[in-house]
Amino acid sequence: MTSQTSFSASAPLKSLGLRAGDTLVVYQADDDVVTVALNRPAPQAPSAQLAREFAQRWTGQFPVPVSAGDPRLEHILTKHVK
Repeated sequence: MTSQTSFSASAPLKSLGLRAGDTLVVYQADDDVVTVALNRPAPQAPSAQLAREFAQRWTGQFPVPVSAGDPRLEHILTKHVK
């Protein structure tokens, strides 16, 4: 996310609320006004689950096709196996 703002040259940088990872670019610096662009990285998505965590979470949640006669087996094979 990028935003552009102007502030008084005498204002402290702390007033911008900078965070770690922010990039600040000064576009114009006059005697009394500074115009900057602030680039703030997008929030990080939650990390992916480990296979073990996925298995623990979903084990037993769905019936398992147990035989070749189960109609769900053909659907699963068609959709997920290439």
